[in-house]
Amino acid sequence: MTIQVLQPDDYASQEIARPRIDWTPESADLHVNLVSLKPGEAIADHVNETLDVLLTCLFGTGELHVDDDIIALVPGTVVLIPQGARRSIVANDNTVRYTTCHRKRGGLMPTIRART
Repeated sequence: MTIQVLQPDDYASQEIARPRIDWTPESADLHVNLVSLKPGEAIADHVNETLDVLLTCLFGTGELHVDDDIIALVPGTVVLIPQGARRSIVANDNTVRYTTCHRKRGGLMPTIRART
């Protein structure tokens, strides 16, 4: 495996000419994304029932809503979001870029329905 590096020059700009997910390096153990939201853009409420998620704000400002808490996102903010927490994110009046990281999970496992 090769080392994969993301430098500030790769994300420190208001301009977004790329898709929402800017960077997803390959790893055998981790799932990592660099996410970019345009001013006022949001990620709607969702819940990860399986894994804790580490979120790190790299650029811009926004708000992270975790259950009933609102966390200001500024460069350098690091938040460990526990599994089962409801979360959403909104960019303020500027672009916000942040990474998410969690343990890589396998594919969906089939379940056997109980006989009735």
